[in-house]
Amino acid sequence: SGIAPKADIAVVRSNTFTRVADAVAFLFDLGEKRNQPVVVNISVGGHYGPHDGKSPLENYLTHLVGPGKIIVAAAGNDGESQTHFKTSLSAQEQRVEFSHIPWGKSEDVILELWSETQAKVDMVLEVHIDNEIVANLKLKTTQSDFLNSNLHINGSTIANISYGMEFDADRQLAQRMLIVNPAKGKRMPPNASLVLRLSGQGVIDGWLSQNHYRHGQVSLAKKSMPGWISGDSHASVTVPGTSPKIITVGAYTTRKLENDPLEIHTLAGFSSRGPTFDPVFTG
Repeated sequence: SGIAPKADIAVVRSNTFTRVADAVAFLFDLGEKRNQPVVVNISVGGHYGPHDGKSPLENYLTHLVGPGKIIVAAAGNDGESQTHFKTSLSAQEQRVEFSHIPWGKSEDVILELWSETQAKVDMVLEVHIDNEIVANLKLKTTQSDFLNSNLHINGSTIANISYGMEFDADRQLAQRMLIVNPAKGKRMPPNASLVLRLSGQGVIDGWLSQNHYRHGQVSLAKKSMPGWISGDSHASVTVPGTSPKIITVGAYTTRKLENDPLEIHTLAGFSSRGPTFDPVFTG
């Protein structure tokens, strides 16, 4: 009979994550019309914004929550994925490497970088083959400009690159967004890698996402060498689960399968980790 056999269930279908706010508002309105309390389950999330619980979606959902109106969200499944990095910038160059990019598939790979507004951030996108830089593209823009260019190897376009920047005046944060769209049908050599070179001043956080996952999940490589930034799974709770007004649920190991390395009664390895950032940057 299930956990709550007397509960009524209403379902809203949405083709896009951007309609979540409309879906939740519809369900709460339905509850009011029927004079019933409502618990909304949101088992979707994304890595956008500074993960401080104050994105436009989270601000809207926060205003909807109240007596008889509860929202439960999934933490996410990125506990074993390297979707995040954090570093303190200096004149000394640092590099972070992308892994598992779906070359030839024309699927957006998105890296959002957040810093305080006064941070100085210099970035160059590089292609390495056998540890040699064979292509590079300087990422430079202003709030009024938007970079749209192509990344080439031996005269052939391997990816379209978009890069933009804007300031969030309310939170005194700067957002930089890099979008890599591989050229359809163009393959990279098996020993090639895409690398982001960083330098400047200030602390920066980066989150990696993609428009869909039909060809696997992109990640940031684990690196322990000097001058390289290692990807990690910290701050991997997805939005809107970072909202302080939402009940966010991780995955818990309740039984052990054969050859399963997970310990029983512990957080599942794939379950996304905190912390959230409020304020985002603590130095």
